[in-house]
Amino acid sequence: MRPESEKSPGSDPEIPRPLIDVWLRFHERELCQDLDSVFVFHQKGMEIWCLVEDERSYQRFSEMLEPLRSAFEIDVYVTRPSQEKKSKDADEPPPSLWNNEALQAYLSDTSRNLPEPGQQQNPPFLVSRRSALKQRLMLWAQQILSWNKKARRYAADLPELGRAGFGAGVEKEFRSRAHAVCLAHAQGLDKNLARLSENIADALPRPEKGSRSAAKADKPGLPSSPAELVALASSHTREIAERIYRFIYPQDYTVGLDDLKQSSLVASLRELRRILSELQKAAGSAR
Repeated sequence: MRPESEKSPGSDPEIPRPLIDVWLRFHERELCQDLDSVFVFHQKGMEIWCLVEDERSYQRFSEMLEPLRSAFEIDVYVTRPSQEKKSKDADEPPPSLWNNEALQAYLSDTSRNLPEPGQQQNPPFLVSRRSALKQRLMLWAQQILSWNKKARRYAADLPELGRAGFGAGVEKEFRSRAHAVCLAHAQGLDKNLARLSENIADALPRPEKGSRSAAKADKPGLPSSPAELVALASSHTREIAERIYRFIYPQDYTVGLDDLKQSSLVASLRELRRILSELQKAAGSAR
């Protein structure tokens, strides 16, 4: 988990302006999506811990830092994901998806001309049906995990950007830029949440008629401060991202009952999007 500071780079007068500028450009160009990084500033320069998941993005970031090295102490500590050995089950969908009847029914809609299980057909035909479903399950899982990762990355940077964009004591130039990039991250987060909500709903049982009243219940009030809404969106995203990951890779190969209820996980995604909508409104009035 990333360490969080109560101060933002823009609110500390001892941090050199060029360093704040490169931090903002790092987020403006969305290099933060490919480089999971932590910045630590000091009077003489900065230290950056960077997990590199895309070499091209890291090259662009290095080019941004290079002009600063003659004037500041800049230390970059780089790690890269380890190359894990491919297991024999790597090409198979997680067991949780093979056991998900709702998801299989949804993904089978495009292959209704194929035989149903139990019908007598030539073996190659049966193999092709299973192979097609397997590919769709794998693609579905990969998309969900990709959108989930992007959402988590956007949310991880929101608190610090929010402090710079909405906090007190930040220079006007940096405040304006941080304000814009914070909202851009919030929009990117919302875009990925919309994708997750739409696709996860297809993998969950339809809610019973009697459960609809719960969805219409009064929604809890939300804070009016943009900084509080940013913090709330970030923490909620971390929780939901973990639940989504566990939905695909559950512990002990079982999915919790709460996550099998559409009114739980999908409603949580819907509520998080409501928080982001309120953030957009509050940020507009705070400018």
